[in-house]
Amino acid sequence: MEIRPLAWDDFEGWAALYFSRYEEIKTNPELGIFVYETPPTMAEEAEIFGKLMKETLTGDARVFVAEDGGRLVGACTVRRLARHLEDRHLGGLGIAVRADRRGQGVGDALLTRTLESCRGVFESVDLQVLAINEPALRLYRKHGFRTIGVHPRGVKRGGRYLEDVLMWRPVDPAPEGSSESSGPGPSP
Repeated sequence: MEIRPLAWDDFEGWAALYFSRYEEIKTNPELGIFVYETPPTMAEEAEIFGKLMKETLTGDARVFVAEDGGRLVGACTVRRLARHLEDRHLGGLGIAVRADRRGQGVGDALLTRTLESCRGVFESVDLQVLAINEPALRLYRKHGFRTIGVHPRGVKRGGRYLEDVLMWRPVDPAPEGSSESSGPGPSP
């Protein structure tokens, strides 16, 4: 498996990875991912992909993919959350791994490489994850993410409410003994 930066010719694999989520959620409604009511068209997905590639070129995103045997099996992004002088140091993380490759170290490798690439670009990274997604929570904690809040009823799926967990970590570890070293807020 190779972890490498996203490239223009990854569009087909990127789209296949994204659209596979819509099929998977039909069989696993508690899957810890977010989707739109209907999948975007291929033209809309191309526009989204183009915007993401532009953000990588301007330095507003770090995007890495996992490729195995010529097939895209995962992707991880950190995108600048805002562009104001005061908050442009914040990045938001998203990750996707094909169902048949979860639990095999793909997400771990993607997170490691993507977070390393954030040094000098972002100062902290946050993410949202469903509270029922225990494997993802374990992975994020392993990589130093701490829970800073829980949004009860943050997600409504199939008439059922799910908790949405907000997690955070600095890009570079805080000095030992600083108030930041233990992370803000509670940790479950």
